[in-house]
Amino acid sequence: MSAIGWKRALRGVSVVALAAGALGGWAACKKSVAEVDASGVRTACEKRNTWKKSVRRDCTTCFAKATTPRCSNCGAKEYSGKCAELEKAKRDEPTCEGTHECVHACKRDDCGCIEKCYEGKATCQKLAAALDTCWTEACTPTCNGEAE
Repeated sequence: MSAIGWKRALRGVSVVALAAGALGGWAACKKSVAEVDASGVRTACEKRNTWKKSVRRDCTTCFAKATTPRCSNCGAKEYSGKCAELEKAKRDEPTCEGTHECVHACKRDDCGCIEKCYEGKATCQKLAAALDTCWTEACTPTCNGEAE
């Protein structure tokens, strides 16, 4: 289905409902986005700050593959596509406009800066918390050297 087709099909569906559906397949957390603690952005950031191998190529590959749709012929790993629907829900959420640029302007280990990017954007903050928690959980074994 084309992007326009998806937009028409999803017209009137709340982002929270979409993200809750996306979370249904997220094995690490069976909560709906409405139940996700918005402080999850900081919590996930703080967990990533403890990773021993966060700048290694396999770690950045994990993030990229966890947040993009799973493909069968691209060296898929257990984390491939795990957080893709949450990434899409966040990307499509109007209140998230500008947050991507804001987060990338922060130092990677400055959790306070990252958290401030979502102030006053409750829906986006919950989506970001769910997404950040998802890919942090998915990539911890790889980025912390536990998968070796």
